Amino acid sequence: LRANSFPKNPAMVRVDSSRVDDEWLSMKEAEHQDEGEAEAAEATETKDPEAEANVHAEAEEDGEKDESVLDKTVLSDPLSDEEREVLTKLRQHETEVEKVRSAALELRSKASQSAVDFRSFTEAAQQVEDSTKVDPEILQRDAVSSQLEWPAKELKFARVLVAALDAWEKALAKGKEQLTAAPENAVIGESITALLESFQQMQVAQREAQASGSPAVRHADIG
Repeated sequence: LRANSFPKNPAMVRVDSSRVDDEWLSMKEAEHQDEGEAEAAEATETKDPEAEANVHAEAEEDGEKDESVLDKTVLSDPLSDEEREVLTKLRQHETEVEKVRSAALELRSKASQSAVDFRSFTEAAQQVEDSTKVDPEILQRDAVSSQLEWPAKELKFARVLVAALDAWEKALAKGKEQLTAAPENAVIGESITALLESFQQMQVAQREAQASGSPAVRHADIG
């Protein structure tokens, strides 16, 4: 080598630092890109096929459940043809039906519910049934009573109370009649027994109504 092929003065050698920095950054970016691609490839290769299958199975099961619920909602009809016919009849007698609802509301607001209240309530319901010729059993069904806002449960207890009260009053009237006519002792004994039994039945009906929790009968006080 010739001695004069190198610069005599090292200070005269210049290095383009900006170019070096750009090349260094490009190399680093390339390295990071290669590492990211390698990690993605590794994740794809190491994916658990069993876990993936479970995820798909759960998704399909959830879809089947949703379809099943939808099918039941669409296909199930809460009312039969007979019940629809009853509702149509009763809606044509809305004024009478509203009287039953009003009687139930009045009973619910009272701290003490008397025999007179229960008679008024049951008589209003009886008027509806007589006018529409509807079977009372159908009105007791939840599907019908909920649609109509018919106080079926409360009316059931009220009727038991009124029937027990009627039986007791009938036995009382018969006993008084026999005492006035001065019949034989055996007949008087039978009348007293009937009177006591009817009174006990009335008390049982009252306790059951009170224990039912139904607002229109839970404060029953018929004697």
